[in-house]
Amino acid sequence: PRVTTVVTKPMEPLEPLTTPPPVPATTSLPPSTSVPFDDGAVLKALSGIYTERSNPGKHVYTISDGKVQGGGFQPSDVIVTLNGSIATFLSEGAAVGQLQGHEIHWNGTVGVWIRMSGEEALKALNGIWTEKSQPGKRVFTLEDGTLRGDDSEPSDVIVKSDGTLSSVLNEMPATGTLHGDEISWDHVGVWVRLSQDDAVMALAGIYTEKSNPGQNIFTISGGKLHSSTDDHVADVSVTRHGSIVTTLSDGGSEGELQDDDIHWKGDAGVWMRMSEADALASLDGLWTQKSKPGKHIYSIKGGQVWGDEFADPAKISIKTDVAIKMTLAGEPTSGQLQGAEIHWAGESAWIRMTSEQALGSLSGFWTEKSDPGKQVYVIRGNKVQGGGLDSDIIVNARGALSMACSENKTNTGVVKVSEIQWEAPVGEWIRLPFEHAADTLNEVWTEKKTSRRQDLRCLWRKLARKRIRVFRDHDWK
Repeated sequence: PRVTTVVTKPMEPLEPLTTPPPVPATTSLPPSTSVPFDDGAVLKALSGIYTERSNPGKHVYTISDGKVQGGGFQPSDVIVTLNGSIATFLSEGAAVGQLQGHEIHWNGTVGVWIRMSGEEALKALNGIWTEKSQPGKRVFTLEDGTLRGDDSEPSDVIVKSDGTLSSVLNEMPATGTLHGDEISWDHVGVWVRLSQDDAVMALAGIYTEKSNPGQNIFTISGGKLHSSTDDHVADVSVTRHGSIVTTLSDGGSEGELQDDDIHWKGDAGVWMRMSEADALASLDGLWTQKSKPGKHIYSIKGGQVWGDEFADPAKISIKTDVAIKMTLAGEPTSGQLQGAEIHWAGESAWIRMTSEQALGSLSGFWTEKSDPGKQVYVIRGNKVQGGGLDSDIIVNARGALSMACSENKTNTGVVKVSEIQWEAPVGEWIRLPFEHAADTLNEVWTEKKTSRRQDLRCLWRKLARKRIRVFRDHDWK
């Protein structure tokens, strides 16, 4: 049989049990000095607007109603633990922090957030805002505590210590709460901050100097600034806080959007956005093709376009975002105003004719529309002659004409390519075709400098057909 041997050690003696002394019957426990934990009160104390201590104002965060928002991350719940720690989820992941005075010290790479004062918070709100339900349709600007937009009177905005806002909207007191890049108003709805790209798009329009409306035209479209006075083209950008940055023809400049006006710093002054009616009126004038100047001429006046290649006038319209639509014979063509140029679909472009070019385009023979050929007028250079007229003629880039009919009377008119519409009593002139103009030369002529009969010359019809040469050595009468 197998034998197993077990060796045991003797058990060490146990310590004797001790009995605690009895509590005297007359002694009672001291009352509890602890306060029940209230995380709601702590969260309310956390409510406010914060920014990074290392880079104040670059990113703004709000803690409100138990949520933290801002910095480009999704809203996240904020939890307060029993030991007073703050826990949430930020863009870096789970984060735990401690409230120290007006600062939140987060673990890891998040760093330290500092609570912003009311003035600092107002500056952080600077920018361009729009309704969340209809982005870009209505635009509002906040600048240093002043709210503008929607054609209403400017109103003050106040930021309270808990991050709530108060102002007057639609002539009614309004209270709002900042949630990251959103403001929730009690009776207005939710506003969102326009992104920098969307803010540039919101600037698209036709502007003119407020001090001298219509003299100079500026267009902003697709992030580009064009001027009607020169070939200057510049990029346009908008900062997060709503500052407009570009390079004007006389140097760089920074501005702010206030309602529909751009207030530039320095000597650039104020630009105001033109209405559709004013923008349409600014198109009035003589235009020609950019690729072949002078080959074809177009006249725009009062929403109509006359062209030497058009059978009938076309209709033209323009929107405040610089979009142009022209309808010719029922066929629409879209385009865009860029400074002093109209760029049509299909890469064709029109440029506005200068006064000199416009005057040169009028050279030739004209007659009264009501009785063609009876009376002939000749425009050459800056002179108009015929029918008792011998006057200087002036035409501006808008296609407006003026000439002296008598010593005390100046008559004005409008060019419509092959027609000139003068005010009464002159009436309308039409351009004489070449063959009709040649008929007017069938007369006997003599040199103007002498009346001697031996200088008589005769121009016959056969010589008037495409064989006429302009003699510039001296005039004939």
